[in-house]
Amino acid sequence: MRSELVWVGTETDDRRELVLLAAVLADEINVGYQDLEDIVISYVNGKKISTIKDLVKAVEENKGTYHIFVDEHGNKIVLDRKKADERRELILKKYKVSFDRSEDLKEL
Repeated sequence: MRSELVWVGTETDDRRELVLLAAVLADEINVGYQDLEDIVISYVNGKKISTIKDLVKAVEENKGTYHIFVDEHGNKIVLDRKKADERRELILKKYKVSFDRSEDLKEL
């Protein structure tokens, strides 16, 4: 189900950009989440997400066992951090994705 924010595009003081999980690149590390789409991400690893840069920083700085993504309804996506790191390149290659982020996010 699409969020009202997706359709209206409302910016708030604590959300400067819409951070959307458009689709999941299915892999053994995300079984059960592969059908998710158009999910607005509100928190990652306990940090409020206002921009895509916030999301990248929350993932990159996480030293915990899991990456925990929380959508606007409080639903959680939980991924094993080490396994996700190990499988990143394989997933990108499998789906023919050249880079895991745009140029402007590589310096974070």
